[in-house]
Amino acid sequence: MDVPMERVNAAKNAALWTLKVVLAAVFFVVGIQKLLGGTAWVQLFAMAGYPEWFRTVVGAIETAGGVALLIPALAAYAAIALAVVMFGATFTQLVSGAGWDALASLALLVALVVVARLRWSHALHETRQ
Repeated sequence: MDVPMERVNAAKNAALWTLKVVLAAVFFVVGIQKLLGGTAWVQLFAMAGYPEWFRTVVGAIETAGGVALLIPALAAYAAIALAVVMFGATFTQLVSGAGWDALASLALLVALVVVARLRWSHALHETRQ
């Protein structure tokens, strides 16, 4: 049973958009919480030894990146920027002894790498046509 390539591409596009929407929602909400100085985030950054301004920068990157994930021309760049942030978060959690908490950060990191890779190849394919 052969599946037409159009259906395969449509399914891949739907899966990619679903992943991007979920990631965008997560990063937008969490980024806003960091920007607003949510108590839990203030405490977590302080316990990790980061200055107050760093939480604000991370929150701004997450909020802007969450929005940018939904803009096709920016999605790959946003995913890369957010992946760098999540690498830092995963590293910080592992070093500070919050081992199992690092799994969530690592899962987000992997999902962002997938989005970056798929959007990048999508963009390359579109420019070659």
